[in-house]
Amino acid sequence: MASNKEIDEKAMQLVIDYEKVNGRKPELVGNNNIGYDIVSSGRKIEIKGATHGEVFKGFVIEESKECFKL
Repeated sequence: MASNKEIDEKAMQLVIDYEKVNGRKPELVGNNNIGYDIVSSGRKIEIKGATHGEVFKGFVIEESKECFKL
């Protein structure tokens, strides 16, 4: 079974590839502790990697028009 770090890296790469295929320009910003992991053509995307057994299948996109900071 993959480690949490490997799962997170696979999830990030899936989203980056998806964004590129759809004509956007993703940039990793997760190390900045700003509440999301990728900025892509103005979109703020938070990644939550998860597995169900041994199979890693796709991702879900939930789009928000606003980003709230505490």
